[in-house]
Amino acid sequence: MDISKGGMLMYVPAKVPVVPGQSIRLTVGGGGRPEFAKVTDKPIDATVVRVDRHKLLSMGYLAVGVQFANV
Repeated sequence: MDISKGGMLMYVPAKVPVVPGQSIRLTVGGGGRPEFAKVTDKPIDATVVRVDRHKLLSMGYLAVGVQFANV
């Protein structure tokens, strides 16, 4: 949904087991969106810093904020 040099906000299916502090590895493709133009297809290590379980739960998603490591 939103990306910056230091991290991103993404929506994941509500059934995905995710908690703050969890280490994850992401691959972010450009997907034709201009804000992702400089994003590489290489895996990026990140840490989950926020999980909003109420914002989008009615639509079956969670809002998850992550901070990129070593970027």
